[in-house]
Amino acid sequence: MVRPRTISDDQILQTALQCFLDHGPSVSMDTIAEQLNVSSQALFKRFGTKQELLLASVAPCEPAPWLPLVEAGPDGRPLEEQLAEILGELADFFVDIARRVSVLRFSGVEPKELMNRFDEPPPLVEIRALAGWLQRSVDQ
Repeated sequence: MVRPRTISDDQILQTALQCFLDHGPSVSMDTIAEQLNVSSQALFKRFGTKQELLLASVAPCEPAPWLPLVEAGPDGRPLEEQLAEILGELADFFVDIARRVSVLRFSGVEPKELMNRFDEPPPLVEIRALAGWLQRSVDQ
């Protein structure tokens, strides 16, 4: 009989991300498992290797949190106000990305290696979305 999962993959990924950011890529699976109150074997069973857990938790794979903001706009507010909001979101995003890329680089993973996982690399999608917002604001 299989034991039911008591912890979700998302919980594991969030905890692993925080451990990798706090301690670097050399953090042990035991440390991550201890934070989750599970065995390191449970982590290996779900993710196979520490490298796979590292990539799954640290590599950005979801759309940038600011993307919906630029895709929906510009709206009726003054453009300066909207641009300040977008730039604030971008600043937070790039701080997070810089930390993640540092962990990945120290682990030996090259950014090109990550970009090969996508049909279209996220930076291109995001640059196009921001350029679209800027063009729409000029057109207004």
